[in-house]
Amino acid sequence: MPDSISSSQSGATSRTIFPKGPSFSLEDFSSRDYIVKDFIESLSDTANPTRRSGVGAPSNSNQPFDPKPLIRTFEHAQRRLNDLSGDLEIRENELSAAVRRAEAQHTQNLKTLGRKLNETIESFQKLDTSLNGGGGIAAEVTGGTGNMAVEIGRKLEELDRQRRRALDAHFLIECWDEVCNRGEITLLESLRRSGSSEGRIRSAHIARQLLRISQRLDPLSWNETNGGSKAYRNGASHPGANGAGGTGASGERRNTREIIEKFSETLEKDLLKQFDDFYRKANFDGMKDCATVLRDFNGGSSVIALFVNQHQFFIDRSQLVNDEVGGDPESWERMADPDAETPGVEPSLQSLVDEVKVVVQEESAIIKRAFPYYDEVLGRFLQRVFQQSIQQRLEMVLDKASSVSSLAFLRCLQSSRSYISALVDDLKAHGLTEHPDAISSQTAVVLDQQLEDLFVPYFVGSSYIEREKKMLEELFTSLMFKFTAYHTRRKKAATTFMASLAKSGSEFLASARDAYVNRLDSPDFTPTQKKTLLRVAGLKEPSDSVKQPDTDLTDADGQLNVAFAKRMLKWLAEGVGRGLELSVNSETPKDVSALLGLLLLMMGEGYIEVALDAALDSAAAQETAKTEPDLGYLSNLHAAISITNLMITCINTVLIPLAAGGITIRREMEKRTNAQINRIEEKINTIEQRTVDAALTWVTRLLSNQKKNDFRPREADGTEWLEMLQTPTCASVSAFLTRVHNIVLTSLPASGANVRNLLTELALGTRSILLEHFKRFYVNGPGGLMVTKDVTRYVELLKSWNIEDNVKAPGGLLDVLLEVGSLFVIGPEALRERIRGGTAGGATGGPGNSGANGGGAPAQGKGTTALAVQEVRAVLHEAVLSGFLDVITTLIDAGAYVNQAISEYCTSGFVHRFNIVRVDGCTVQVTSKGATPLMQACGFMLAEPGRYQHRRPEITLPIVRLLLSRGADTRLRDASGMTALHYAVLRPQLPVIRLPVESGSPIDAVDQEGRTPLHYLARCAESKFTAINSKVIRQGNLVDAIKRIDDGLTPLGIAIREEKIKMVQVLTEHGANFQNDTDINLALGHAIEQLDTDMVNLLLSRGACPMQTAITKLVKSFIDQHKGTELHEDDTYAKFVHILSSRILAGADVDPYTDGSKSPLTLAARVPGSKILLRSLLSFEAYVAF
Repeated sequence: MPDSISSSQSGATSRTIFPKGPSFSLEDFSSRDYIVKDFIESLSDTANPTRRSGVGAPSNSNQPFDPKPLIRTFEHAQRRLNDLSGDLEIRENELSAAVRRAEAQHTQNLKTLGRKLNETIESFQKLDTSLNGGGGIAAEVTGGTGNMAVEIGRKLEELDRQRRRALDAHFLIECWDEVCNRGEITLLESLRRSGSSEGRIRSAHIARQLLRISQRLDPLSWNETNGGSKAYRNGASHPGANGAGGTGASGERRNTREIIEKFSETLEKDLLKQFDDFYRKANFDGMKDCATVLRDFNGGSSVIALFVNQHQFFIDRSQLVNDEVGGDPESWERMADPDAETPGVEPSLQSLVDEVKVVVQEESAIIKRAFPYYDEVLGRFLQRVFQQSIQQRLEMVLDKASSVSSLAFLRCLQSSRSYISALVDDLKAHGLTEHPDAISSQTAVVLDQQLEDLFVPYFVGSSYIEREKKMLEELFTSLMFKFTAYHTRRKKAATTFMASLAKSGSEFLASARDAYVNRLDSPDFTPTQKKTLLRVAGLKEPSDSVKQPDTDLTDADGQLNVAFAKRMLKWLAEGVGRGLELSVNSETPKDVSALLGLLLLMMGEGYIEVALDAALDSAAAQETAKTEPDLGYLSNLHAAISITNLMITCINTVLIPLAAGGITIRREMEKRTNAQINRIEEKINTIEQRTVDAALTWVTRLLSNQKKNDFRPREADGTEWLEMLQTPTCASVSAFLTRVHNIVLTSLPASGANVRNLLTELALGTRSILLEHFKRFYVNGPGGLMVTKDVTRYVELLKSWNIEDNVKAPGGLLDVLLEVGSLFVIGPEALRERIRGGTAGGATGGPGNSGANGGGAPAQGKGTTALAVQEVRAVLHEAVLSGFLDVITTLIDAGAYVNQAISEYCTSGFVHRFNIVRVDGCTVQVTSKGATPLMQACGFMLAEPGRYQHRRPEITLPIVRLLLSRGADTRLRDASGMTALHYAVLRPQLPVIRLPVESGSPIDAVDQEGRTPLHYLARCAESKFTAINSKVIRQGNLVDAIKRIDDGLTPLGIAIREEKIKMVQVLTEHGANFQNDTDINLALGHAIEQLDTDMVNLLLSRGACPMQTAITKLVKSFIDQHKGTELHEDDTYAKFVHILSSRILAGADVDPYTDGSKSPLTLAARVPGSKILLRSLLSFEAYVAF
């Protein structure tokens, strides 16, 4: 704007009389550069030249300000602005009117278009109705028109297809004419060279069609031999008419097959060459076009083979396939060493697998871009990688490992499979052609199948587990070589010529070693394996140049070694873990069962039991020895118990849980394990018992050296006897017992009750022998002091041991000796006063009563009545065990204490300490220590055979009633924690069991083994159990688990394991709970076999799940119930139908096939009169195969 204003003033170099005002228009104000301040300044600048002083005149700063030019300029500008405002208003009104007219026109246009749209929609609806055959007369007219249109369109399409087929046929005929008449294929060549993928695809199709035409119209060309082409040139006749059959215009015959195949070969080679060129140029679109054509031409096999065979990975690897498997020799030795950690996967195989991972991931992207059928190509590529590269290298590595040792083979097999499995998992996680998405199911199946095929040869049948067992057996045998040789020599060694045993021992070891080395020299053992086994056996490798010195077997070689057992269990655990990792089928229960059998055979029978048998032979020999017994054999017991505990822990923690999938196998494993443990425990108990017997026999022999005058010193002997602390016999007995005590403490585990029980038995046996010993001597007054000294020494020694409190506590069983000793130093009057005062025979039948008669008589020199009261103590127990009710009544009426507990049971001088009772698989060691008459009456069948041969429940029942009526306490316990009810249920008889229960005997009482009466009752025969009153089991679930003996099983669990279905039924009805699904399903199977409908309903309501073979088992049970007779509708049949419907409703399959082809229908059809059975099965839609 300032420029326009200034330009209006340009050219005026002199002042005018009437100066012009500034000139501007609306466009000046509508400009984007318009600024009010600049506009005012331009007006002011325009007013300055109108001053009087000219332009060229000198400026006078003192000239007064003249406002008039400014006033005139601004007045002119105001008038101009008013004029512009009026013009702007006029233009605004015109534009507003134009907008209103445009809006009205727009509204009118919208109404018109809406009306036309509605008319179109109505027309479309009418047309649609007519095409769909709408109702009404009008619909019939329009419907006919619509159908006609559709039919016309269909016919047009058919005509178009026929036209295309006709054109194709025409082109095909032209091509055949060229081939058979002129021997050319120009049209196809032109089509092939067209450059388009559609042209190449069409040429491939036509070439295949021409081959079929040639085969049909020109069979001579297909039957042509090597010299057959001459027939064409010589004008031989050929079947065919109108030029067919390859007859040219000159009469020369054409071999159409050869021409077409040559073109096809050229086409294929050209396409393959183009594909290869595109591959080298990374032109994936061209590759895809070629692959598509070849796919239609020959299924794509040639292009896939070209892509795979010429891959650089296979070219490079083919040069390395014959390379020997290397590796560090030390690594192979570590792999063959059972005590060393596995080095890992073989380096060359690891390198190959790592390279395969990279190559497959890279090539999968190329394959997806180059092939439209990329899944198939990738599958072929993976097959080639696994079957050629990986499999060849894997076989070489495993062959190398097999040449090292069997353990190296197994370890190498495990590491290789683990590493290749990781490769498959990584490829699946990558996605390959679907990257970054999840891998396709087809490719995943290919990978899994290839992995499976790699290792199938190594897991055929039971080959793997047999190899594993053989390897472990060789290791175990080598580890126990010296142990086995020692005990073999022990069994063969003569008992005479002891001086020559050392020589024979070295010779025996040499011969055993030579035999073992000769066995290792067989082709089954590699040099490395032989070296390893000799090292494990502790033998040196034989050398041809230097003869190895013979080393004699030592006693240490025949001892059990806990470290050896740990090594054996470590090897077994490694084998189990390897089997789980390599397991590719459902044979895990069978495999662990086989390994359990090996463990029990090698460690249980071949190691622990052999050592225990040796200890048992030594213990038996000590009983008849003429010298002091050598108890060195006890040192094996500590190791035997420790190794047994380790073996049980391994079995229960590792092996048995892995057999959970096979109920039958698991039960068999548990039975075998329990049988093995029972044998070991029985042998240990026998060894300890024989140890006690040998020690007591030697104590008796030492006491037999007691001089008759030791307790009858004479005055002529002076006072030397007063200075003696004890007799020489007492000193020798004490020294011997001290040695035995020390050996027991060092030979048996400190924890547990073994040491305590053995020492307690030894102390009680010594006590009984001493009491019998003192009965044989006459004692005078001074000799009583020596008796007292000896007795005090014996008691102090025995009380210093870790024995039971009721034996060594004040007033306990050992204090009887002190009482006896005191009887020899008191006078007759004091003795009579003690008897009258009841000091020795109080309410508890205490120790004073034991020697009342026996003490006074010897003091007076009358040994015939010595210690008679000791025998009287057992009179009530003798009467109870003999079943003499009248004698029992007389003794109780005479003041016999009905709750008298004795320490042992004596018969004819024989101390009966243990009574082994087997209760249907459970071994119970019953002692009479602390037993009351009521316990002996309830357990009358636990006595010696001679004592209960005349006993019957009807005789015992009055005795139990009498004892209970006279105050017998049912809550008392013996030394083993057993109550009267425990004794009653060991040989259960209903009348005998009912009385203690009704008298308040605690049903939930737990003995030292952790068992309640109900746990023993759960093991009894079902024929005895059926009549047991429900009062016995009303609190059957009070004890949830047994801590030690029964593996944490409740009574219900025991009944299920022992297959006592009646017991299961009663316990379940009284609220007992199942511990797991296996128990309840096992009980359900037994209930089906018994056709017990109530039990089946109860178990199904408890959540039992039907097995697939349940219906088969039900049919077998129903048939067995009739025992081969003709089937008929009876109560058994009603039970069968009821259980069948229950099982079908619960989800069991009526058509399971087990035992070959024996389905339920097949089993039923083999029984006479099975019509009703077949009808029942068919009613549940059993399938009949034709």
